[in-house]
Amino acid sequence: MPKGSGGISITITSGTGREPKVEVKTSGSFKEVEPEIKRKLGVKPSVEEIEEKPKPKQTKIAEEPETKIENIGNKQIIKIKLPNVKSLKDIEIKKLEQSIEIKAFAKDVTYFKLIPIPANSYISNKEFKDNVLKIEIERWWYAWN
Repeated sequence: MPKGSGGISITITSGTGREPKVEVKTSGSFKEVEPEIKRKLGVKPSVEEIEEKPKPKQTKIAEEPETKIENIGNKQIIKIKLPNVKSLKDIEIKKLEQSIEIKAFAKDVTYFKLIPIPANSYISNKEFKDNVLKIEIERWWYAWN
């Protein structure tokens, strides 16, 4: 599903003895999925659409961001520099069994980092400020030892 604003308009007209005519119009971010919508509805593309081939999307460059890791007591503090990333909404953090996978999206760059973490740990805090993602990892068993 496209992100952003826009809309889809589907008009079906028919008359006695005529085959129904289906028109699909899209706007905004739905423009990119218009050919697929038309195909699924069985609408034949117009001459302009056949001649006009969509430009291939520019692939984003994947980079590994600069990362600093500190161990303080039962905590692990991870700081990752993510230039041109706008907010925490542009960052995906997945906690795996013994690592954390981080993907961050800037305009022309996708940052990717896989960081090993101790087993039996959890993310206790995360914040994004001044283009730096700070993640705190705590070991839940520390208090029991």
